[in-house]
Amino acid sequence: MPIWKYASKEVSEEEIDRTINAAAQACFKCGKINHTDECSIFQLIEELKALKDSKER
Repeated sequence: MPIWKYASKEVSEEEIDRTINAAAQACFKCGKINHTDECSIFQLIEELKALKDSKER
């Protein structure tokens, strides 16, 4: 299982999916014009997707 580096905790794919969904619900939906890659919600979702795809299993 992948390890969430901030807590050194193994997380399941199901936990990652639930967290991605929760973060997506928290998104302010800024749209393409106002969105930036500096958005912390966007960064979290991208990091979680990378964790899900990581080879640390």
